[in-house]
Amino acid sequence: MEIGDYSNTPLVESPAQSWWERLTIADGLFVLVVILGSVLRFVDLGRIPLSAAEAELALAVWRFWQPGNAEIALSSPAYFTLTSLLTQIFGFSDGVMRLVPALFGLAVVCLPWLLRRQLGDAGALVVCGFLAISPLNVILSRTVGGEAIALFAVFLLAVAVMRYADTPALSGGKVAAPHWLYLAAAAMALGFTSAPLFYSGLVTLVIVWVVIRLLKLSLFPEREPLDRRTWRNTLLVGGGVFVAFSSKLLWVTAGFGGSAQILGTWVAQIGGDDSGRILADPFLALARYEPALVILGVVAVLWALWRASVSGLALVYWLLAALILMLFQPGIMSNAALVTLPGYLLVGLLAGLILSERPMTGLTWIVAGGVFLFCMLMLVNLGRFVRVVIFDPNEIQYLAMMIIGLALLAVLLYLVLTLDVTAVTQGLLLGLIAFLVIITWGTGWWLGHLAANDPRERWVQSATDSDIRLLVTTLQSLSSQLSGSDTDLDVASSVDTTVLRWYLRSFRNARIGQTLPAGGADVLITSAQAEPALANNYSGADFGLSLYKNPPEQQVINVRTFTDTLRWWFFHDSPAQPANERVIVWVKAQE
Repeated sequence: MEIGDYSNTPLVESPAQSWWERLTIADGLFVLVVILGSVLRFVDLGRIPLSAAEAELALAVWRFWQPGNAEIALSSPAYFTLTSLLTQIFGFSDGVMRLVPALFGLAVVCLPWLLRRQLGDAGALVVCGFLAISPLNVILSRTVGGEAIALFAVFLLAVAVMRYADTPALSGGKVAAPHWLYLAAAAMALGFTSAPLFYSGLVTLVIVWVVIRLLKLSLFPEREPLDRRTWRNTLLVGGGVFVAFSSKLLWVTAGFGGSAQILGTWVAQIGGDDSGRILADPFLALARYEPALVILGVVAVLWALWRASVSGLALVYWLLAALILMLFQPGIMSNAALVTLPGYLLVGLLAGLILSERPMTGLTWIVAGGVFLFCMLMLVNLGRFVRVVIFDPNEIQYLAMMIIGLALLAVLLYLVLTLDVTAVTQGLLLGLIAFLVIITWGTGWWLGHLAANDPRERWVQSATDSDIRLLVTTLQSLSSQLSGSDTDLDVASSVDTTVLRWYLRSFRNARIGQTLPAGGADVLITSAQAEPALANNYSGADFGLSLYKNPPEQQVINVRTFTDTLRWWFFHDSPAQPANERVIVWVKAQE
């Protein structure tokens, strides 16, 4: 069904029908998808230590509530405003610092359900489902910062504009649904206070609008210009939201400067930044983490170009704009997550058309089961081949099994095509979706819950070693033994990083700087490479602090072949090892 088609929309809703009587199977499936997305985003939210960039934002929140706090820099005022409020309820912990991104990440999963009239129930479910398990969306939702808020603001802006433009105007051009216009203004205001990713999304949406106007495509019905009252209310809503999230209701006026700095940061990202990322990294991340988007997205793009659907073409333009932006901002990984919005919407549009063409028959489910089993057969045999080829490069029996399976599937589909083309098309799509859901779920769980601090993953550039938790536990134990309190330990550190400052924040007597104090301390923390002149009554133990990708000149000895890469994808087994920054904790012997 095209955007603007209201043929299947009831004009009058029966007042005698209760809301629970209007619930459908699609509504129940949507609830299951939301639960699935919640599990991926909220379970063990604080399992992985905060990285240096995350710790910097978390420290700003923590310092705000400390007596005599100094001026703080706000790189994401919206994140600061919301998280600083939540900490007064749930306290300061790694999980709480990631709670706001997780909430907005889950909200992104729910937004496609507002487009059921445009996508159909099946199409909206497909989009919600893939966004729920998308590894890039999951990791963005479990990372401290404003990127998840920005992604939500971009999507909400697109949805609100679409719903507003798709609502027929009343007589005289009067606005029929001004709440969608107000919601769009609120989304823009929220985005301006979130992260540079919002400007990336805003630019791509503007490009789509310009292209549609130039090509004179009729995406929505023409509307009368807004009256002065509607404009005023829209600006008031947007301004109020901007002030609220930018300055915490005028409590922290420095947030206005932080919001302005977001635009400057986005402009500075044109041409790349100093993160060490290269042009190919975001594209390789899409191929690594979003196989469903790559496989189904290509098919959906070809379908949209062939069918010349106006709504489909608009999504293709949005997708292309996002991909082109990745070329102008090389190495900016968050832009890869932006691609998932138009990509999965396009997949949902195609899925809605195919699955709603007619009710599915038993032949459809037989084909879907056959395609799913074939895909699993290919995956298992490919994994076995990757495992054994290390020891015997001539072992090809698993490749032979894959070729035989492909031939059998081709013969089966050819025979079924002579019976029912629609059943084959629906079965192929359902089988692929089921297979890709399993693959994407596993990748999303691995990246979000287990590997977010492993620099061998494409997404991760630097991370915090899990030893930091053991270091803090050790210091608390020493503090309890020496002072009777878990936080009164006299500790000094010549290693000054945001990670150490965050994890040592509860130690009231901690002194962190570039040098050690002249009088010493009960516990000293130094770099593992340093050679401090300490008295003989100090004994030390080393702990991991940070993990980094090896520099290019050291990666030559660990160049991974294609099979090495597949081994990492399948079994998380790699000969490459990340660079490790370690510290030594020196404990003074008590007389």
